[in-house]
Amino acid sequence: MGASYNRCTIRSLIAALCFHQMFEGMGLGGCILQAKYEFQMKATMVFFFSVTTPLGIVLGVLKHKILNHRKFHF
Repeated sequence: MGASYNRCTIRSLIAALCFHQMFEGMGLGGCILQAKYEFQMKATMVFFFSVTTPLGIVLGVLKHKILNHRKFHF
């Protein structure tokens, strides 16, 4: 899902990803502030939220490179 070999569609996917993350972060940030967590817990949540998207992108690229070298026939 979301995989494309067309360079033109990558721009659209990046834009959608950025907007989704921005609004998701705004909503989650509001919930975290209202939950009255300690500062360390808030910082931990912010850290993991900000790391998951780049990590997912890296894992997707690596998966594509690894599986692209193997020839699967279904």
